[in-house]
Parts: sequence; C-alpha cells; structure tokens
Amino acid sequence: MLAAVLFSVAAFAQLTPSQLVTWTPSVENVEGDLYRVVFTGKVAQGYHTYTLTDEFSATEIMDVEITGGELIGEPYEINTPKEVTDEFGEPAKHFYDEIILGQDIKVTGDKATYKGTIFSNACTSGTCKAEYYDFKVSIGDNAATAAADEPLPGQRPRALRRRDLHQQ
Repeated sequence: MLAAVLFSVAAFAQLTPSQLVTWTPSVENVEGDLYRVVFTGKVAQGYHTYTLTDEFSATEIMDVEITGGELIGEPYEINTPKEVTDEFGEPAKHFYDEIILGQDIKVTGDKATYKGTIFSNACTSGTCKAEYYDFKVSIGDNAATAAADEPLPGQRPRALRRRDLHQQ
C-alpha cells in the first residue's frame, strides 16, 4: 500500500510542472501618488485555482510588508472567475488559464516597496497543490519607470497551514 502511495506521489510530481500558477507582477499609475500593483497568474493547462473569497482554498496575498507607502483597501480580482459546479455538487467560482489580482497603494515618499507572498491552490481532477510565490515590487516616483523587481524564488517550503490539510 505504501509503495502505491509513493508511486502515485512520484507520478504526480513527474507529470506536473514545478509551479502550476506562475505569477508576474506589474505596476500601473492610477493618478498622482496612487498606484495599482497587478499580479497576473498563468494557470497550467488542465488546472484551476480559486478566488480571493473561496470558502476553503482562497487565493491570498499574505505576509505583506510595505515601506514608503500605504495599502488602499484590500486585494481584489480584476478578471472574472468561471462559475462551475464543484466535485461536491456545490456552486463554485474558479479561475482557469489566468487569474489577475490588484492591490492599490498610495506612495507616501519618493518610492515604495511592497513585498509579501501569494498563496494559491492549483487543482485538477481532485488533486491539488498548494503554492507560495514570494514577491517584492518597487514603485518609483515616475509611473513610466515603475516596474516589478525580480521575484524571489517562486516556491518555498513552508509548514502546513490548516487550509493545506484538507487537500491531503
């Protein structure tokens, strides 16, 4: 039995990309000292991920630190999820192919730095993988030159969180 479980885990690891949701940050100047940081997540073919408000596996921007600015409101979804019926027969909203998140930031100095981690859970046919993407975004005093820094390593080991346990 243990051999079958290990084989299943090894087969899943070999068949899936190392990261099922790949994130790209960008910065837009809304007006004056107000900026929008946009995270575009490309979801691997055949997989889906969840909304910011999903009851069990919400995508989340966490461990946030900001210097030289302040967060305006909460993170929000820019694109619209697809309404589906989940494996339990309940209505659900999933993102396939792409998820786009935004966070508004007011720069209070010459420039701001926004860093944190995006948690997402990518699933297919009842198999899910929790992923963490660490980011650090610099927001300059010139909107034309505002750009995202090179992201920190996309996936890092973490202690299991309670929401990860229901996937096992």
